[in-house]
Amino acid sequence: MTGRQLRPFVTTLEFEEQEGEEVFLPGEPSRLLDAGKFQKVPYITGINDAEGKGFVTDVLANESIWRDIEASFDRYVPLDLNLQMGSATSIAVGAKIREFYFGNQTLDSRALPSLIKLVTDVRFLLGLHHSLKKRVSNRERQLYVYQFAFDGKLGRSRYLGYNLTSKGASHSDELYYIFSEFEVEVEVSSDSPEMMTLRRMVTLWTNFAKTGDPNGGLDVTWKPITASDSYYLRIDTELSLKVNLEKERLAFWDQLYEEVHKGVYDKD
Repeated sequence: MTGRQLRPFVTTLEFEEQEGEEVFLPGEPSRLLDAGKFQKVPYITGINDAEGKGFVTDVLANESIWRDIEASFDRYVPLDLNLQMGSATSIAVGAKIREFYFGNQTLDSRALPSLIKLVTDVRFLLGLHHSLKKRVSNRERQLYVYQFAFDGKLGRSRYLGYNLTSKGASHSDELYYIFSEFEVEVEVSSDSPEMMTLRRMVTLWTNFAKTGDPNGGLDVTWKPITASDSYYLRIDTELSLKVNLEKERLAFWDQLYEEVHKGVYDKD
């Protein structure tokens, strides 16, 4: 299949007017954020704690894929580091990533939880982290961050054939706790953790839609992130306000980006 058949609708960058119409996306989003060229409006953003679960099902189906991962670990080098895959520098950076997530561990089914963390970080957490830093540096206020960690019966991944052996909320698992999904037929009692989570999510998001502030009607105050305090709301069987989302893992990535830009891994 061609790229057009696989993705019939994708975003494009349009630097000039197209047939007289106003340009919607006039540049790369990261550069627009750097320049502060975006609307400073109340904003909710976040991540699920095990986003990567739905992206490692091929490993479960075929153990030989572990060997492929080991042979080309630099596949997990973030694209925005602008390293040529397969180059000596990219391979060196990939080795550093492997060391952090797996240490001396053999890559097999026992390493699955670490692989889920890695895929979560590369595909989702890093983008969230970098965009938040840009937004905060542009003095954006009313910026609310969450981590959804409730692994319940309404999780969307349960109906998409994703791996369910590892704990945590996979990509899109939060959606059925906010939006109606008539294709899902599962019985949950009114006092179940699922219904409690659903009510909390609906309350938070409808509060925000009405006022730009998600707070009200719950026993926790969701504080917005600031330049000095990296608050986030962890959504699990209970709601809890925490700071420094995945602090250790993001500290690793911040250091790695800095080292790459300084040429520490240059081999070519």
